[in-house]
Amino acid sequence: MSGRALAGAAAALLAAVGIGLGLHSVTSDLQGNPGSVRAAVGATEDTSPNFIERRDPKDPLALGRVDAPVVLVAFGDYQCGHCASWSTDTMTALQKHVEDGTLRIEWRDLNIFGKDSARAARAAWAAGRQDRFLDYHHALFADGHARSADQLSEEALVDLADELGLDTERFSADMESADAKEAIAQNQQLGYALGASSTPAFMLDRKPMLGDQPAEVFERGIQRALAEQESEDSADGDGEDAPREGTTSDPTGSTI
Repeated sequence: MSGRALAGAAAALLAAVGIGLGLHSVTSDLQGNPGSVRAAVGATEDTSPNFIERRDPKDPLALGRVDAPVVLVAFGDYQCGHCASWSTDTMTALQKHVEDGTLRIEWRDLNIFGKDSARAARAAWAAGRQDRFLDYHHALFADGHARSADQLSEEALVDLADELGLDTERFSADMESADAKEAIAQNQQLGYALGASSTPAFMLDRKPMLGDQPAEVFERGIQRALAEQESEDSADGDGEDAPREGTTSDPTGSTI
């Protein structure tokens, strides 16, 4: 896909979801700068553009099958109290859908509280490189509370990795690696490109949601997404369950 077509597709999608996401002037910036689209979403010429769900099998911050029918993209911050309560209560409740293959969760750090949050995000990414993202994520949000800035120092984050039995030498190297910094920066840029300015914020089946909402709200969104896909598959008559193109209606009535 050409750079102009890629930028146009990005602009169209961002314009569609921007109504719900409180999208700012980034849409016009993306139209004029296709490179910024690539930087934000990791798009390549030989893949169809997917600016919200990445479905990357090597993503350290993702849970669930790459081909899960429903994807929840969650934007958070490790100093965000509402993110902590959502992760402890709602994310835990939704784990059953991850385990049965229905749902994929892709965590994206927005880091609205600055460098300490970004350091914690890199730490969670490093834990994910050892297949321990979920354990580390919940440890950062222990008992449904976010850590204070002084509890997110490099020493504290490495100590937490040690408590969880991770290879701390590898963990430290991964946390400070260029790959970690680039990945976290891309995730943050994606959130800002979509207009997310507070946390937690979500895209469930490419539909916007905002805030620490209960599991029931997400359950309804998941069931609605599955029903829509089943209806589309029946209409097409092909029975395929590949990820479909997004729509802009919001099954929860929530907006970002």
